[in-house]
Amino acid sequence: MQRLHISVPLAALLILVLFAAAGLISGCNGEFRLLTDRDEVVEYSVASTSEEEINGAHKLVYQVVIEEEASVEQMRETSKAVVNEAIAGEDKFNAITLHLYDRKEFTRGAFTLGRVRFTKDGDIDRAVDIEAGDYRNMDFEWQLMHKDWSRQPSSQTVSIYVAWYEVHDEVKEALEKGEDVPEHLVTEDGERVDHHAVDEKIAEEFGISVQRVNEVFQQITDWRLMNVQTGP
Repeated sequence: MQRLHISVPLAALLILVLFAAAGLISGCNGEFRLLTDRDEVVEYSVASTSEEEINGAHKLVYQVVIEEEASVEQMRETSKAVVNEAIAGEDKFNAITLHLYDRKEFTRGAFTLGRVRFTKDGDIDRAVDIEAGDYRNMDFEWQLMHKDWSRQPSSQTVSIYVAWYEVHDEVKEALEKGEDVPEHLVTEDGERVDHHAVDEKIAEEFGISVQRVNEVFQQITDWRLMNVQTGP
């Protein structure tokens, strides 16, 4: 039987191809990096980061704002770039979760564009089963949302949403500190923010109806949940 002899350079090339096929690659200095399609990476910013230790597993959570209209494939490649940014940091982790948003103003609530996890088998519950920094043996779990960008909430809609929460949060903070607050903005027992009263205040400020204020919140909720087709 004739044996196949593979030269060392060819073997190295084959290994590189296998890593590329899996979406993984190592830098020349041996540091691990995910392979990304740079042409598909869009502009983004990291709005916030947090971390927690659970059963010895170090978990990171990033809130990431995608700064332009993006397809699911672009969100996927951009997420890899964000994870590479985390890998390059000094803080080794067992798992990282990205919550993707289309506006920074929406980061106070659930993600609008999707959630991405990178850990053992892509399963956040298995983060304890892998060593921090063992990125070669981690994988992704993708939950990316296909959006009809023509239905993205307008800047005016977002302004109303932001103004509502500014009033709400100011009154809530004052109540928690025991400070005086306008009586008409709290419930009769004086313990909670009166949401309808805040609706009326914002409606007056913007010269719109209370119904329109309610429609703003419904529109933003619909946008958060929108997934116009089943994604990978």
